[in-house]
Amino acid sequence: MKFIAILSAFSIVFAVPPTMASSIEKKAPCRLEVDNAHISSNILKQENRHAVKVIFRSICNMDQNQLEIKLQIKKNGLFIDHGVTPVLTKRYSFVSALHTILIQDVYVYCRNAQRTLYYGTARAQATIHGKIVTAPQVESKKRVPLACGT
Repeated sequence: MKFIAILSAFSIVFAVPPTMASSIEKKAPCRLEVDNAHISSNILKQENRHAVKVIFRSICNMDQNQLEIKLQIKKNGLFIDHGVTPVLTKRYSFVSALHTILIQDVYVYCRNAQRTLYYGTARAQATIHGKIVTAPQVESKKRVPLACGT
């Protein structure tokens, strides 16, 4: 009887609640990730200027040839969204399996303190096992309001 009580206690403690089970996200073996926009603390420290920054990642468990990533920082507009950076293209002739490409140099300086919603977008194309593979456009999970007008 004690064994059953102990077993029941462990199953309750280690069971994943249904609310958490739905929040566990399966990630594709090859994917783009776009962080939420934020005010760059490094640029503020180094240049004493405010800037909106977004960090981008390309992750793949296979070798990639001719990887091309197109990325941009955007803001919400009154009728349509606007790019605050041009569409930037990063090219890599070869990326080995399990190597994460981390792009941290995409930012735009603030002109004023007007509250604005920002987000990042990215899409990519690469050759994997001799076939051209395209990653559809992804964007930041949240459109973040920042005191930074551009």
